[in-house]
Amino acid sequence: MTHVPPFPLHEVSDHDFTPSGDFLNAANFGATGSDFVTKGRMEKDSFLLVLEEEGDFREGNYLSFDGAYFHIYGTVVSEGAPYLAKYQTDLNGELEAEGLEEGIFQQTFVLHFHGDGTFSFLAADPKHQTMDNPEASVTRFWKFQGEHLPVTETWQALTDGVKIRFRRKEWKKGAIIALHVTSRLTAKILKKEGNFLTLDRAANCDAEGGKVAHMDQIPLQNCVDAAIKEHKNVYIPAGHYRLSDGLTVFDCSMTVAGAGPELTVLDISEAHTACFWVGGGREFVLKDLAMVGSTPYDALPCCRPFITDAGYGYWPTANQQMECHGSAALNLSGTEFVLCENLSVSRMGSEALYLHGSDRGGRHPFIQKPHEGLSSIEKQYTKQCIFRRCRVFNCGFNAFNNNDFAENTLIESCHVENVGNFCENAARFTRVLGNYVYNAHTLTLCAIRSPKEFTGLSQAIVSGNVFEGGRQNRGLGIGGDEVIVSSNTFSGFSKSTAIDVHGRKVVLSGNIVDLTQDSFCPDHWRDGVNITGRSIIVSDNHIGLRGGKGKEKTAGIAICECARNLLVHDNFFQSCACGIRSGTRMAVRVYEEDPTSSSWDRPYEALSVKITKILPGGKYECAIPEYLLGAPMLEGDWVAVDAEGKEILLSPLSLTGARSMEFTAKEGVFSEGKTFRIYPKELNWNFHDNVFLDCDKNMEIDLPFSRGIKIRD
Repeated sequence: MTHVPPFPLHEVSDHDFTPSGDFLNAANFGATGSDFVTKGRMEKDSFLLVLEEEGDFREGNYLSFDGAYFHIYGTVVSEGAPYLAKYQTDLNGELEAEGLEEGIFQQTFVLHFHGDGTFSFLAADPKHQTMDNPEASVTRFWKFQGEHLPVTETWQALTDGVKIRFRRKEWKKGAIIALHVTSRLTAKILKKEGNFLTLDRAANCDAEGGKVAHMDQIPLQNCVDAAIKEHKNVYIPAGHYRLSDGLTVFDCSMTVAGAGPELTVLDISEAHTACFWVGGGREFVLKDLAMVGSTPYDALPCCRPFITDAGYGYWPTANQQMECHGSAALNLSGTEFVLCENLSVSRMGSEALYLHGSDRGGRHPFIQKPHEGLSSIEKQYTKQCIFRRCRVFNCGFNAFNNNDFAENTLIESCHVENVGNFCENAARFTRVLGNYVYNAHTLTLCAIRSPKEFTGLSQAIVSGNVFEGGRQNRGLGIGGDEVIVSSNTFSGFSKSTAIDVHGRKVVLSGNIVDLTQDSFCPDHWRDGVNITGRSIIVSDNHIGLRGGKGKEKTAGIAICECARNLLVHDNFFQSCACGIRSGTRMAVRVYEEDPTSSSWDRPYEALSVKITKILPGGKYECAIPEYLLGAPMLEGDWVAVDAEGKEILLSPLSLTGARSMEFTAKEGVFSEGKTFRIYPKELNWNFHDNVFLDCDKNMEIDLPFSRGIKIRD
């Protein structure tokens, strides 16, 4: 069986060609780049592989053969935070496994322990995961195939013919095992005689009819290692290169270049890793190649964790748990200057292009297992990272993430289509310029918390982009401070919010926000701009619908009562249910036990709290809308309104949990179980020179103007 290559191959020999500059050619280290695939057979304990077709295999090549080597491996995560390597160890005799149904060569399970002698399991496989979206604005949820099963030393069936039995019975609440059950032999060809290959490893079971393919992991890594030693760069010629572990590039400066993304393809579709693990060093450049992973868009609930019994989010596909069921193009920590250019990235279940590390204040980076022991990443941080002319498509999670605590991220002229998220960014001095994004959670600019003198700042510019519709999650989320969003087009944006402003010192200017329902998207309640932050300028924007259904669920700008210091002027609102309104759409949990399952697809409500407990000394505990009032939003003086409409001044509010806070009142009667509306003592909202066309209501401000609301012209 010969597989047709997905790209044209040159008829010239790449062994004799390298690009200009000081490059080592991977072909000269035995990397074949061959896309040839056939079938084979082996007997248990034999080193002899018999091929159905001879193909282009040569002595010294490496290959993989499905079905010839049954084994298990995995990661044990203690009850601690699963995204930290210090809580992760390799699976080592904690359980046994046997069995795989015929025709299945690999399955990945997540075992979640409840601390009471039981566990639940899920298979990280599209055929075992739900396609159900119970709410329009939330992403899919992980589905367990077995729940609260006893932890015993007897055999228990999972799925796809796999059975397990535990050798360790005591597990703490919230512990996790990521278990891989696989039957795939990887080996080196020692001798070739026609269709008969002698390998350096024996089969441990009889196998017939499994896929035989080239495996270029070791030759490519040998080329990289030689380039590091000789202070040179790496050229990967045209071809299809399969990887099993990803390539490590540590503590060096290097360029890795292909022959172009249509010609050079790195394939990790049968692995759970990144194509490149990069750490330390001054400069890394990756360009002119394609990388293909294992998980296409919407195949798995990649954008969502499940919450362990210890209270942590476990992401079976994300970078921090990549060894479970992840795939990424690049995972980089601490390299000072980074350039990714002219890349094609697809089918990545984890963050496709992912950077993490320290900052100028010396904050400890997230350490993943491949980066353990790399001391340089504790001492330096990424000072500049550029993603230019990259195409990311058909991926389960983020196209770009995170540059955690780094500086000077530039994403420009990239094309992103059908991914879980376009970008989640926690860097400082971020610029997102001239990109096209379709059907993705648009962009999240996170507030960063280190070093202390820069707490909360993101300092970002988002300009000249086209963000087009789709059904995936929400729009541009601004959680950080000092952000300019200008001259962007939001087209067919029927997701819950086009621009969501939580931060401070934010300017929105010159954007077109089209709230017309996308044909692939449910008819959400939706806002052009939703404001919960402070010190915001919104000016010279055009917000509205082209026509069609859904008008009754739209607002041009929706302002939560916790927002303060707003200047909204010279905007044009067209065909909205309401141009500018107060109120918010409260986040509501779809599943009560899962705090990640909140949906914003709700009508507008006034901000209110419910008294849950009366404490001594005039102090009260109350429930608040989840995800709405972060600690920065609670600052300043607040007012509660009782049933008679009387305003009662509250002390500064203090957050006591994700869904609760406390306050002190010197007067007024607050009864347990009663609900009170609240808003800041001083709002300072200023609206002028806005134009409304064909809106059912121009403005609907349900707050006392005496609290600092001014409207003119």
